[in-house]
Amino acid sequence: MIDALAAVISYLRTDADLALLIEDRIGSRHRYGLTQSGIDVWPNGSQALVLHPTGGEQPDDQAGQIRMRVQALGYGDDQTLASQVLDRVRAISQAFIRTTTLCPDGQTALIYWIATNDSVEFDKDLDLQNSDGGRLDVARTVLRIAVADQAV
Repeated sequence: MIDALAAVISYLRTDADLALLIEDRIGSRHRYGLTQSGIDVWPNGSQALVLHPTGGEQPDDQAGQIRMRVQALGYGDDQTLASQVLDRVRAISQAFIRTTTLCPDGQTALIYWIATNDSVEFDKDLDLQNSDGGRLDVARTVLRIAVADQAV
């Protein structure tokens, strides 16, 4: 079975405008403040995108799809920079057309949709610092995705 979240992250990595904002800081969990050697650490205050599953839709066994709700978190030094990340994700979802993408494990995934499912809300991440030593801003929304490991 295909990893739907990895497929969507791989697809989002291919967007040039998003890459200008976040470089390669996208994943299923953030890497701010890590001290382990050999792991790329995201600089405090840098823009980033984190996607992780949240409760919601169940797999459609008849179509071989994985449908899920995904929480998208845009990080930034301030609210404007955090919202820029999610604004780009929302623009990608609005223009999205069914496509295939290559996953990190070498499988090809068919992404049926990436759709916004919620308005954006803002918060401060109390565990993370921005470049001034304050708290890092985070913008949050929910996406709906549908992914299959084969074209049907």
